Amino acid sequence: MAEIKGTIRNTTQKLTGNIKSMGAKGDKGDPGVGIVSTTLNADYTLTITLSDGTSYTTESIRGEKGETGSAGAKGDKGDTGPQGIQGVQGVKGDKGDPGDGRYIYTDSQGNITITREGD
Repeated sequence: MAEIKGTIRNTTQKLTGNIKSMGAKGDKGDPGVGIVSTTLNADYTLTITLSDGTSYTTESIRGEKGETGSAGAKGDKGDTGPQGIQGVQGVKGDKGDPGDGRYIYTDSQGNITITREGD
């Protein structure tokens, strides 16, 4: 290993400095603790479960409500929906004027027949 004296900043340039030998490599350290899982809770807290069986729940991680955004573009027309349920029957209408004695009949072919009473 080497030690570099001086200040190192973000750079892509070749680093130079005083380099000296370091001591022997040390013993292997104890295993670390890792994250097993994270869960975003309904109250916007975050529960972090660690490999040693412990867990930690943060305060709410939800930020403040932002400003309302501008309206989006108008979408395409949607499909026609299913027919609605039958409505309630309306009130009975007033009695109509007397007829002229004709009967009008339309058959399933669309033919119209007009007859007078007694014909």
